[in-house]
Amino acid sequence: MRIKASSKAVGEWLIAVCAVLGLSACAGPPVKAPLVDRYTNLIEGAQLKPGPTRIDGARDKVLAVVFSQNTVHSLAFNAELKKRLTSLSGAMTLNYGAIEEDVNVVLSEDGLLGALFLPLKNSFKEVRLVKSIPEGFEGGADYVGVLDLDLYFVNLDSKYEPTPIIHNNHTANCSISFIDPDLVVGPDVVSKTLYKQETTPKFADANNRDFLYAVKTARGMLVSDFTAKVNAAVAP
Repeated sequence: MRIKASSKAVGEWLIAVCAVLGLSACAGPPVKAPLVDRYTNLIEGAQLKPGPTRIDGARDKVLAVVFSQNTVHSLAFNAELKKRLTSLSGAMTLNYGAIEEDVNVVLSEDGLLGALFLPLKNSFKEVRLVKSIPEGFEGGADYVGVLDLDLYFVNLDSKYEPTPIIHNNHTANCSISFIDPDLVVGPDVVSKTLYKQETTPKFADANNRDFLYAVKTARGMLVSDFTAKVNAAVAP
């Protein structure tokens, strides 16, 4: 005799299986566009000339910041990840609302950008956001900084078999290259973080919290390293 399972039972079984496999193993992470050269659609790299490794007297100078395409794509990836973790299909739990507050804090675009901009604001007279390099200089900026951000994670586990350990590699990279009106580049601040999450599979809510903790750790490491390197390269 064939027993027909209810759709609710099937859904709960699928959620349970995904919880054992680990966050993102069933749904997969949001797709992010491949990395491109950070100056793509901003300026031809051949136009740029190498310059100093340090800026002095930044307190009297204005910095305009423009986002690279990688930054735009990373922020879109972050927004989609945030959306998925606050939905049933992405969080893999009927109780997905329980982590919404944590998701909003850890995956806050304003929070991350604010932390990355802080050492710049502490060094320069003024920091403003622009859409292009010409716009920055036309607005009177002494430097235009190309901010290049790479946020991503990769789940290394099988999508078809349970795993005793969840393995996620969390990438959080950021660089800013300072360009003056003569198209001389320098300094070039580069910060890279790879955090390897290795956690024991639990129920879905706990897996999601482990995932968010790993993201928070990776981005915290990035902010600390980026801040230290900006402070070393830019003197008020």
